[in-house]
Amino acid sequence: MNIDKLKIIVRNKEVDNAEISTKFSLMEAKKDFISIDDFISFFGISNIMKELFEENLEESELKKSLLYKEYKNIGLNPTNNNYFKVIYRMHKDIGLEICEHIYLYRIVSNLEINKEPLLPWYYIGNKKYIADTWWGKDEEIINDINKLTLVDFIAKYKGI
Repeated sequence: MNIDKLKIIVRNKEVDNAEISTKFSLMEAKKDFISIDDFISFFGISNIMKELFEENLEESELKKSLLYKEYKNIGLNPTNNNYFKVIYRMHKDIGLEICEHIYLYRIVSNLEINKEPLLPWYYIGNKKYIADTWWGKDEEIINDINKLTLVDFIAKYKGI
């Protein structure tokens, strides 16, 4: 199994998926947007980020912001930073972080217009500790989470 294909970059900040979806729908209803660029042009990326994700961009363009630079940095050097982390996408809306602990994340749905995503990264809705893993390798843990029963997984990785 090539686990690198499962890796995604997520913003290291928990957000409320339902609230974001509702706000995005209300914004989207203001006009018939033909693309994400049209949406961004209408509202401005700084306003969008503030309204949807409570993020303060210091720039009027996403690609010039510190947040985007930190996103690009983690892509080049997959070591977690204060802004982003790399996790494994196990399901369309479930992620797995393997560090000294094992955490499950709810991945917030991408906001899209005509299948164009608003952002190149994902946000997380919530995080749950499930076990420890100082001794396991990522590939083994991913294989186990897919194959073992919940009880067997928790027993193996000392989750309780």
